[in-house]
Amino acid sequence: MTFRALFAAIRCSVSSGATVRLLLPLLLPTFLTAADIRQFSWNAPRSEIENHEQAAVAYRDADRIAYFVDVLTNKALLLYEFVDQKLAAAAYDFEYTRKEALLTQYAELKSALIDRYGPPQRDVTVWKNPQFRDRPRDYGLAIWLGHTRCETSWETATTQIVLYLSSGSAGVNASVTYVNKAVSKELEARGPADRWAGLF
Repeated sequence: MTFRALFAAIRCSVSSGATVRLLLPLLLPTFLTAADIRQFSWNAPRSEIENHEQAAVAYRDADRIAYFVDVLTNKALLLYEFVDQKLAAAAYDFEYTRKEALLTQYAELKSALIDRYGPPQRDVTVWKNPQFRDRPRDYGLAIWLGHTRCETSWETATTQIVLYLSSGSAGVNASVTYVNKAVSKELEARGPADRWAGLF
């Protein structure tokens, strides 16, 4: 979201008859609070998240809870992970059923993240098999077949954000992960970053 999207101009008349232009904040609570993911800050109690999320629960265990949500034009699972019942990480795991839509949806997500966090610190495409490297119209197929993966990442003072698109034995994986930098080592000790894969 760009800075321009934060304010809307409203004209109103004051008692002197002059017209005044006011800038009315829109979506300001998102930026005034110290929100790290959605409206929540790192270390928010699990009970706070469960009380505020309105979507249907898809999965829950002692350290995680997932909801069915819509993000932009995509269906997704919103996953939260907790350390000592406090928010430590979150991810959107997107549903893709058509290889033709992969790159378009990835580009939409990337654009939204750039609007929110600025230029990425890292933006790479890794080719495991170069068969389609010189055929951009087939990049979606290359991802679908597992020939390539895309990864774009950002960092804030408190958060590591990674947009990821790849394919493997579980199918196409497109996700955006948010990790609290203060507990990232503890989360890594739990297992690989794709520890949510295969839950659904």
